[in-house]
Amino acid sequence: MARIEHRPTKKNPNSFKIISFCGYDSNGKQIKKYDKFVASPTLSYKKALTEAQKYALRLDDKYQSNPYYDGNMKFSELADLYFEIHASELSPQTVTTYRSSYENHIKPLLGNTPLNRLNPVFLSQIMNQMTGSNGSKRKYLTTIQAILTYAVQCGIIEHSPAHDIAWKKKNEPKKKRYMTPDQAQRFIEHIRNSKMDADEKRYFEFLLLTGLRPSEALALKWSDINYDNASILVEHTLIYDSSLPKGQRLTLGSTKTGEKKLISIKNETILRILRDQQLYVKSLREKLVTQFKHPEMIFPSGMGNYRDIGALRTALSRCTKGTEFEFLTPHMMRHTFATVGLIESGDLSAVSKELGHSDVSTTLGFYAEVLLESKENLINTVADRICPKPTQPDTDKKESPTENSADDPENAL
Repeated sequence: MARIEHRPTKKNPNSFKIISFCGYDSNGKQIKKYDKFVASPTLSYKKALTEAQKYALRLDDKYQSNPYYDGNMKFSELADLYFEIHASELSPQTVTTYRSSYENHIKPLLGNTPLNRLNPVFLSQIMNQMTGSNGSKRKYLTTIQAILTYAVQCGIIEHSPAHDIAWKKKNEPKKKRYMTPDQAQRFIEHIRNSKMDADEKRYFEFLLLTGLRPSEALALKWSDINYDNASILVEHTLIYDSSLPKGQRLTLGSTKTGEKKLISIKNETILRILRDQQLYVKSLREKLVTQFKHPEMIFPSGMGNYRDIGALRTALSRCTKGTEFEFLTPHMMRHTFATVGLIESGDLSAVSKELGHSDVSTTLGFYAEVLLESKENLINTVADRICPKPTQPDTDKKESPTENSADDPENAL
């Protein structure tokens, strides 16, 4: 049974300290858990003590059923457990993203907070204090939710308050995420005439024509090409693993969905890109000789290593600055591929399969707006084909019905 000590304060005379006894550790020392219970100041001491006793009994039940339960555990202590134990079940890229969000943005504001103080209102206030775009804040919230979900799974807390959070996104202008077919043509022309390195030009053109994720294209090997059936096997992605030693943190991992896929390279432009890239890699290998660490890669860095997407992102930003393409990121080549595919074919299933989405609903969620536009264009095309517009206005045509014509039997349709 827990021990209850009356600890009145100036603000509230009905404050109690609760000491729970949870057995003994490996050294024979008694394990104690300390909690605080504060009753309403309007209650009499006797009623407040009764409430404290009920609370202490509930704590006893929790500690007996789950030795990990600790209402006073700090969020930072929970996060340490999460990254130490649960992180092994996640991909290295996810762990790196979560850890970066936690260390740089969450820990400074939430690290010292006891878990029993967390509630939706408090977390909403924390979210409002965070800096960064709404996209960044959504990532931070996802990290908090992942850590607290782990706490629920372990029985450390009963419910995750992060899933009830009242924080809402501010209304921001919707950012464009893709190019129209005409824009894509102009973009190709723009980079071909730019001062961007030739292998960088080939990389972005390749992304645009295949719809691959930037990290998937960077993980392609020459051995992945099957010239007999004109296809490339996509089975890896280039990831950044912060747990590896410096200089070795770029490594190959499985694709985002964990599945392999084949993409066609029958298009002459794609074949030309691969031929030119092969000649470039050959010359690079002759130049670097033994220093060329990864000659097996289709898109290596200029020093023969795995290529960092950050450098390519910078190259694209420098090339498009001050142009209509300034909004582009490497991943938007994939969005553009999907958009043009949907506009030209309207085949959601085919585009979803080509993108490697595990479910058609994923594609629909991203490109619903494009599909709607494509559907509207289809309806207009069919209507114009079946009922073509008159080439010349018909002057003998009767005057259009007025808005009240439905009430007139002579004008009723």
